[in-house]
Amino acid sequence: MLSSNNASCTFRCPVWSVVPGDFNGDALMDALVSLRCEANKPIYDQIIIWGYLSNFNCTNGTLLKTYGQVLALDYNDDFITDLYGEDKEGRRSFWIFSKDKQIEKIRDEGKCGKEGLALKGFRVPHSNAFLDFNNDCIEDLFVVSGDDDNQLFEVS
Repeated sequence: MLSSNNASCTFRCPVWSVVPGDFNGDALMDALVSLRCEANKPIYDQIIIWGYLSNFNCTNGTLLKTYGQVLALDYNDDFITDLYGEDKEGRRSFWIFSKDKQIEKIRDEGKCGKEGLALKGFRVPHSNAFLDFNNDCIEDLFVVSGDDDNQLFEVS
């Protein structure tokens, strides 16, 4: 349950995580809520609680389903929070949010390194960080991928 003085939200599945962000560019805090409705799989229903000046808009509709957790970032430099992760089929994707609350999904077809190796799936649970690896004063994305036998550290 998420509550304030003016709102109380009830969810149909256990809440796994809550990520704050401005997902529609209105300068008001929204919250991405991850629900784990399938106990035996790391599939998450992602919903957004839209923030307003004095209350929340408790939505129950699933915006997207993901495999594992998602990472909040600003993919296209528009000051609106976007998401990066794997869709429910395990394909890496970006979800780009806009002022009109629409979502555009972009598949990450990137290859790894000069050899063009195919990207592995993210580790579950997922680990990531923003660090400056090459001293250019711009953060780089560090993620952990692979499986138990072959863990990979990626920097983008």
